[in-house]
Amino acid sequence: DTVTPLKLLAIVILINLVLDPLLILGYFGFPKMGIFGAAVATVFSNIVGVVYGFYLLAKRGFYWKIRGFWDKILSFEIIKIGVPIAVNGFLFSYVYIRLTKEITNFGTTPVAALNLGHRIEGLLWPICLGFMVTTTSIIGQNLGAKNFTRVKKTAFLSAFYSSSICLVFGLVFIVFGETIAKLFTENPELLKVTASYLRIIGYFEFFLGFELTFEGAFSGIGKTFPTVLISTPLNLLRIPLAIYLVDFYGVDGIWWAIGITTFLKGIFLAIWFGKTKINFLAQ
Repeated sequence: DTVTPLKLLAIVILINLVLDPLLILGYFGFPKMGIFGAAVATVFSNIVGVVYGFYLLAKRGFYWKIRGFWDKILSFEIIKIGVPIAVNGFLFSYVYIRLTKEITNFGTTPVAALNLGHRIEGLLWPICLGFMVTTTSIIGQNLGAKNFTRVKKTAFLSAFYSSSICLVFGLVFIVFGETIAKLFTENPELLKVTASYLRIIGYFEFFLGFELTFEGAFSGIGKTFPTVLISTPLNLLRIPLAIYLVDFYGVDGIWWAIGITTFLKGIFLAIWFGKTKINFLAQ
């Protein structure tokens, strides 16, 4: 079931989008909390998503189906697949903390622009993650059925669909970035920086579809280390690359660093998966 997780993530993002202006700016009688309000909105929306997710699982009787908690073999497989993804996610978060430190050298407006840009770009993530989960599930099924031809066909077909949608979003960000930003702010400086972020990121959104889809593909075949070996170094590369590019492009250099590394991750993951011998993995 890939529709329910997509709906859950969409609900979380929607709640966040609604609460941000209410808690940051204090609209409709809500307390004006500034940046702290953005944090509260994020935490609250994620709590709602988690609680509602567990409710849906319990409603379907999933708690009766949990098995093998102390199964050593099963636990090892879960850890082997899950830990690399967790490490990559942790380092991804660290990179953005470090980039935020670099952004603050240009003042608080670019920090706000990054936050706002992420919120807007976040509308695309549920779609990409939906294709990612779908890819993982279908590839796992075909690998178990030893239908090796369909494994790679699934990955590349899903990447095509996901990236096509990302391409549309990217073009919208490039052409209408400023118009979209105006829906969230009237501050001229913040509007300018946010529009610049959306325009630059828009050039690379196509490859975001590749990145996430092939991460899901590697998870489907039970091999998550390729994702770590490619994504983690390139995520960390964003820090020195951003420091280098700001000397030429100012704060836009940070946006270019994010976009370029997204492009490289998408391309390298696709190439690696394309060269992977699927039938060997199933033996």
